[in-house]
Amino acid sequence: MEKITFKQINTGIINGEFDAELGQISQSIKIRKEMLDVQLKNSLNVGDKVRFNKSTKPVYMRGMLATVTQIRRERVSVKLDNPTGRFQSEIVTPVSLLEKV
Repeated sequence: MEKITFKQINTGIINGEFDAELGQISQSIKIRKEMLDVQLKNSLNVGDKVRFNKSTKPVYMRGMLATVTQIRRERVSVKLDNPTGRFQSEIVTPVSLLEKV
């Protein structure tokens, strides 16, 4: 069986080949993102280094390094390695904004 590439899927969506399935595709993407967030959260430990990803706002926070200080039910507490702007102390953030270093 031939593997379908991202380019083929993307082109099909843009060209309207999957219009009837757009809702299901969107739901599948949402579920997968949630699964990845759970995997990341489960892999984190207090003291781990993390980086704020490209989805982070404010933009100047993107790429900033931090240390995990607490793992909560839905979020993670981190302390910036180099505090900046209004973020001078611990930050409570969604896991979806972090990547493990």
